Amino acid sequence: AVADAAAAEVAAAAGGALPTGKYELVAVLTHKGRSADGGHYIGWAKQKDGVWLKYDDDDVEAQLDETIPKLNGGGDFHMGYIFLYQAHTFSSKGAKAGDEGASAAPATETMEA
Repeated sequence: AVADAAAAEVAAAAGGALPTGKYELVAVLTHKGRSADGGHYIGWAKQKDGVWLKYDDDDVEAQLDETIPKLNGGGDFHMGYIFLYQAHTFSSKGAKAGDEGASAAPATETMEA
């Protein structure tokens, strides 16, 4: 009963959405260069359709999914500095607190890039 009340409070605070504890990477800020005094910052963002875009000043290019896990630096390659995640939630409408989400429709908050 206490868990149900706590879940109801969380859902009400989140506009009727229950957290799942799962997150999806949706954006990365990287630095490319050998020192903090020199180099270049680049933004990477995942669009609603799942396509990753690289924002390099005025140039915007679509990227392969395989590129994103490689943003861990090394030599002159991009080093990820800031990572943004989006929480996955389930709609609490029609679902009881404590349900596994089987009857709840998946819902996520969206982020425009």
